[in-house]
Amino acid sequence: MKIKRFCIVSIILLLIIGVLPLGAQSSDLAVFIEPGDNYTHWKWFGIFPRKLTPQIAVWIENDDERIVQTLMVSRREGEDSWIGAKEGRPEALPVFSHKTKNAELDDVTSATPKGKEGFSVVSGETLPKGKYFIFAEVNASFDYNSAYPEVEGDVNGQPSLIYRAELDLGQEIEDITLIPIGTGAVKGETGDIFPGVDGLTTALSILSTLTVRRNF
Repeated sequence: MKIKRFCIVSIILLLIIGVLPLGAQSSDLAVFIEPGDNYTHWKWFGIFPRKLTPQIAVWIENDDERIVQTLMVSRREGEDSWIGAKEGRPEALPVFSHKTKNAELDDVTSATPKGKEGFSVVSGETLPKGKYFIFAEVNASFDYNSAYPEVEGDVNGQPSLIYRAELDLGQEIEDITLIPIGTGAVKGETGDIFPGVDGLTTALSILSTLTVRRNF
């Protein structure tokens, strides 16, 4: 009888407090995103101006380059719903798109904030202790420059910009800044990251800073 009672109490406690995997790290991470000078821009469609905001995805990978958690993805990318592009827009966020092909992302999709105030995305799951990489990919439509000029049928302009930071959940975490490491494929034909940012101008100031910190 005592053993049965002990088991029942144990089960109730586990249901109340939840079960953390051995060596798991509490889900208290947040990525703070500070928009840059070119976070928004205007585009004329005939006689109608429209304020545009970028497509953004933020995710965590392990050492095997596998996504273990998606923190945020812009709604159009996550739902693959584009105005005037029934076939989709693989060039918008090609790295993230190729990594999550056929994945369900409804629980992390969200509208990109339209203002220039900072915002954050928060980790929603526990992760075992170890080394990870946090990535962010950002891209603005119609963001042309001399290296990526406007051509008929091309709404992309400059390619997506990839940010990355290394994260060790086995150590005390201080603020970590994600830095630009490369770009996505201009036409979205692959999910490769092309090192360097040569040819980018306004794309470099879509975001100002991305910082990982404890979400106390």
